[in-house]
Order: sequence, then structure tokens, then C-alpha cells
Amino acid sequence: KKTWEGFIGGGISTVAAGYAFIQHTPMSKVVDLTPTEAVVVSLFASTVAPFGGFLASVIKRAYNKKDFGTILGKGHGGLVDRLDCQLVMAPFLYLYLRHIPVKTSY
Repeated sequence: KKTWEGFIGGGISTVAAGYAFIQHTPMSKVVDLTPTEAVVVSLFASTVAPFGGFLASVIKRAYNKKDFGTILGKGHGGLVDRLDCQLVMAPFLYLYLRHIPVKTSY
């Protein structure tokens, strides 16, 4: 069950984590993201990712299944159900990051 509180809380924590990640990890030496761009990517991710869950729900309802475990075999439902948002978000994030210059010297 999705809630507005979860959506907003997820957005706030995603933005905070994105900002902290780019400021305090070696990733800032590899990807040429400013803190502002990190916040934009985080906002984008927290907005688009829930649609992966919605898409998964539509697929499960079309097949009249409770989880993906009954579609892909026993033991796989939990993993796929937890990755549905990332599976939708990954291509969008890849395309965005693909157009950001990567630092060639560290």
C-alpha cells in the first residue's frame, strides 16, 4: 500500500542521501556532478521510481497474482518485488548520467 507520507518521506531521504553521497564519497571524483545536480537526480529518482511499483502492480493484476514469486518460481517473488522500482529507474538514470561528463583525471 502506497501512501503520500511514504512518497514524501522517500523523496526527502533520497535527496538527503544523494547530496551526502556526492559530497562525502569518492564518487564525486568520478562523476562530474555538482551538489545541485545530485539533488536534481535525486528528485527525479524519487519521482520516477514509484512508477516501477505501479507497473509491477498492473502486471501482477493482469496475471491475477499476488507477487512475482508465483510468476517466476518459488523464492524469487520477494527479490523481484523489491527491485521493481529500481528496474524502472535504472534506464532513466543511466541516460541522464550518460550525458554528464566523467572526470578523466582523479
